[in-house]
Formats: sequence, C-alpha cells, structure tokens
Amino acid sequence: MIHEIEPDFYDPAYDGNRKAESKDFALAYRGNQVLAFVENGLVRLPSFEVLKELIGSKMKWEEIIDNAYYLFSISDQPYFLAEPDLTGVQAMNSKEELEEQLLDRDLGAASEKRFFVMNINRFRELLPTTEAIPREDFHGKRSPMVSMIFAAATGGHFAWWKHSRTYCGCCGALCEPSKTERAMVCTSCGNTEYPKISPAIIVAIIKKGENGSGSRPQTCGWRTNKVTESDGRGISNAQAAPAAVSAQSNWADTDRLLLVRNKTGPYKKLALVAGFVEIGESFEQAVHREVMEEVGLKVKNLRYYKNQPWGLTYAQMIGFIAELDGDDTITLQESELSEAGWYLREEIPEAGFRLSVGNEMLHEFKMGRIG
Repeated sequence: MIHEIEPDFYDPAYDGNRKAESKDFALAYRGNQVLAFVENGLVRLPSFEVLKELIGSKMKWEEIIDNAYYLFSISDQPYFLAEPDLTGVQAMNSKEELEEQLLDRDLGAASEKRFFVMNINRFRELLPTTEAIPREDFHGKRSPMVSMIFAAATGGHFAWWKHSRTYCGCCGALCEPSKTERAMVCTSCGNTEYPKISPAIIVAIIKKGENGSGSRPQTCGWRTNKVTESDGRGISNAQAAPAAVSAQSNWADTDRLLLVRNKTGPYKKLALVAGFVEIGESFEQAVHREVMEEVGLKVKNLRYYKNQPWGLTYAQMIGFIAELDGDDTITLQESELSEAGWYLREEIPEAGFRLSVGNEMLHEFKMGRIG
C-alpha cells in the first residue's frame, strides 16, 4: 500500500525550529497538483537546490527556503513545504501525456531538467504496476518510486491543511505555525487548529457461494447481476435497469464480491463500498450505515482487515471484510453511485496499482485469499 515504503521509513515527528537546507526536498503544490521534474528519463521531486533552477532569482529562492515549513522525513531525508509561484509551470494531465511530451524514447538523451505539475491522483499512476510490489531487482523490496509517491500525497495533505487554516475560523485573524507542535495558531484569539484527518471505512462485502447446480444469475448489462442508474442517466455500455434488482437464488458454488462505481469524484473504476465515519459512531457502525445507505444491504461477521493513511482525500482508511446478511437485493443510492453488482473472483478487474487498501482487498479476493 502507499505507506508501505520499506526499506525506507517515515518519521512525522514535528520540529518547528528546523530550517531547510539546499539538499532537502521541496514539496510544492499548485492546488491539488504537485511539482516534479524529468531528468534523464526519470521523474523526481525537487530539492531546494533543484528548485533554484526553476525560480531563477536568488533573492526569491532565499526567501522561499527561509520560509519553508518542515513536514517529515523519509529515511532521515527531510521534506519541507515550499511555496514558489508555479503559475507558468506546464501541467501534465496523464501518464500518457507526460511520456509523449517530456519523456524521451531514449531515456539517456535528455539531461536538462523539465518541470511540470500533475494532479496527485494522476501522479501516483506514474508508478509501473510491477514496481508496486516487491521485486528481486529491488532486493525483494518495493521500488524507491513508492516512497516518492507517498511523499507527494502526504505532503499534499499537509499543504491543503496549512493553506485552509491561513485564517482563524473563530475570529478571522491570521494564523501562524506553532513552534512546539503540529498546529496552526490564531495570532489574535489563540484558537489552535490541528491537522484534519478524516476517518473513513471501506468494506469488502462477500456473498457466500451456495452448494448445488443451477443457472447463472440473469445478466443486466454485464457478465453478472448488476444494478445501474435508471434510463437517461448517461451510463454507456449498460442496459437501463430499475434501482432494485434481486439476483436469482440458484448461484454457482463460489463466492461473489460486491463492487460499485462512484457517480462523483475523479475515481470511476469499480471499487468497494466506502464512506466517512460520522460523529458519535464506531467504525463498525459506520460500515453498517454506509452499506445500507449506498446499496440497501445488511452485513454480518465483520472482520478488521488493515488501515492506511490516504493523503489524496485527507483520510485514514479503515478496511473491513463482511458477509452479506440475508437478501441480496441491491437498492442503489443514485445520488452517490452509478452502478453496483456481485462479481465472481474471475470477473474482478485486476487492481493494477495496489497502493490503496481497497485495491489490495480486491486483489486478495480475486486470488482467493479472502472470502
């Protein structure tokens, strides 16, 4: 997953008095886009020394490094939040666009640094699938690029929090970083704001296979029983269906996993049911509520799987495995989802980038290791 960066190690301990040096990493953002550069066919995050080449003016560079905000270290290498003007930096919208415009076919041909900004969600896709898992040529460990993507996502979480707390939410006065702890403190009323971390659950809901033979469930637009939005909602390659469909009772002797597709947000692939935890509820209560709200199902036998930081949405994801409890009728929450359905192991799409706990659970179910 994204935080599993071994043999590197992450240290978030706060040091409000630490000053940036030219060799330290400079994490810079334009909205939700992170600054990076290409050199010799490789994508890198800049150090302050490299950032000087982009800024040009020594005076501006000295001001930026003096005002840099310490974030964390990875394997004792410090990372700071820097705030240069990135207005004119070229934006890359996809891995394909980056390869076409900035990466040479001959990886050793271009030695000059070429800067770009990229949405952090797209930036993580620069990691080749083969480098997201341990490999022999990395001595059984993950690629160093995993640490770079983790740093970019985690730094983006810090950058959003710090920027959103520029002014006090109580009195409107300016806030400034605390010298003693990770916090923004109001210069007028003293209101203290700590980093915002939103807990969210994600759950793999499994319908246990039944013994006996019988016909496969009736298809509804894809290979297995699926519910989509009602007609006229712009769903391509899927036949219109009512918001509630019940699967036939004669299932094959195999387990099925519930997958959904989000209607809003940048991620449009099939995924697990997920949602934020509300005030006053436990993680387990959040699982039951979210599943009922989004797909109208009951679940039982909840098992904790893993958790992970997910800086892309400023969240802490808590993974669960659960079994369907009773009726398998899906009632789609059309304001949130565009489709939902039960999938056999062989029908589960390959997760590809297993940087998230959700994609890891998808892969583990597909491989038959959870059920």
